[in-house]
Amino acid sequence: MRFENHLDENPLNRDRNNFGAPNLTFLTHLHNGHTAPESDGNPNYRPQAYLPGEFSDNLYLNWPAGNDDRECQSFFWFHDHKMDHTGADVYKGMVGLFPIYSTNDEGDETKGWRLPGVPNAQTGRIDYDIPLALYDCVMDDGITPHRDFHTNLATGGVVHPEWWGQTFFKHYPDTGFVGDIFTVNGTAFPVLEVKRRKYRLRFLGASISRCYEIKFQTGTLRAAPGTQGQWQLDGAQQCMRMTQIASEGGLLPAPVVRDTCEIWPAKRREFILDFSKYQDGSPTHKGDVLYLTNILDMPNGRKPNFNNNGVNPNFNVPLMRIVIGDDAPDNSLIPPRMRASPPVPNATQLAALPKRTFTLERSGSAGGEIQWQINGFPFNPLAPLAFPAKGSAEVWTIQNGGGGWTHPFHLHMEEHHILSRTGRPRPDDTTREDVVALDPSETVTLYRQFRDFTGPYVAHCHNLAHEDHAMMFGWNIVDGPAH
Repeated sequence: MRFENHLDENPLNRDRNNFGAPNLTFLTHLHNGHTAPESDGNPNYRPQAYLPGEFSDNLYLNWPAGNDDRECQSFFWFHDHKMDHTGADVYKGMVGLFPIYSTNDEGDETKGWRLPGVPNAQTGRIDYDIPLALYDCVMDDGITPHRDFHTNLATGGVVHPEWWGQTFFKHYPDTGFVGDIFTVNGTAFPVLEVKRRKYRLRFLGASISRCYEIKFQTGTLRAAPGTQGQWQLDGAQQCMRMTQIASEGGLLPAPVVRDTCEIWPAKRREFILDFSKYQDGSPTHKGDVLYLTNILDMPNGRKPNFNNNGVNPNFNVPLMRIVIGDDAPDNSLIPPRMRASPPVPNATQLAALPKRTFTLERSGSAGGEIQWQINGFPFNPLAPLAFPAKGSAEVWTIQNGGGGWTHPFHLHMEEHHILSRTGRPRPDDTTREDVVALDPSETVTLYRQFRDFTGPYVAHCHNLAHEDHAMMFGWNIVDGPAH
């Protein structure tokens, strides 16, 4: 796949606002492709991003780690990864979704595991298989000062009355960034008409900092201007359960029925929803309305409000209205078994592997702004913190160093298996993942391998305000001994 830089083109002469770095550059990261460093799109390999007229070729797009079919993935995404400016460019919209099909998961519900999906020759897409990117934003009121990388941090910021009603963004490095308008696939308050049959819904957390907990509910829609989401669902009642079939590491060994699911930044979860009936077994009817809702209150970029086990009964924000439509043929199934997970070494074998610990911390201020660090260091692309050996495996411990912060921590190049967690258990801790969800002061220990390629990679917080303020470290896979 070739990514070409055409950011200098602006035929309608639109105002570029204050997004992105100077020189209209980009650096596209195929998240979480198992690729060589030159195709990974990380600033540890290429600190200088691509200029207008330049291009980047990404290779080995669907290559499973170790050429092991059990490592096949099912849902990538790609986004800008320019050093210090990832958040601004992702917020601007430099994001793409990338469903993957493989053996027994071919996008055709008459084959293999018969997961929902019908090839459409006219559109080139797969009907009934819908990627859904969750993303929140703020509209500029023309009087709130912009104060971030693009302004003088020593001042109180700059106001832009001419940008009223356009998308507003601040880095807010001490907390992260949350918006008060929620979107799905870039559209606020969308409506999806579905047939009375099964669908495959692929969710991506594309927000800068926000964590979601999704649920399917009925209720009475009420405008709530000035609040998060701008709407509430009064009298909300769960009406459908979700059958999870995949995480960001690909298909699960077996489906899992869920009432709700947390989706943190960069995390992906895939579900089968049967829109022909409700969870009590009663049939749906044409014209019925239900809502995809977010039930996790996150008032700022610091952390969600996990009161009452993460559920605030007065916080039910509709993300998308779903209208039941006509009947449609349905040859799909919910298979009892899918792709087996790769094995994890036993306790004796794990004890013999190299161990590393990485602690995520706040540091002092720089120009009045909070910075972040890992093991006492801000990100330096020329100073990697680890040198694992090609073809080896290691045990890494990721520590949230305290304070009231959550960190969705992303490790490039290979998926990991979580071995232990000190905090509240997560339903997906038994699956392969590329993002570690860290509650405040939580510690997670994981097993990961380093196959097929050598060279520089990175790991970083995917709260992009944290990443852009140095919460990232480089690591290199080497041919020689690990060090």
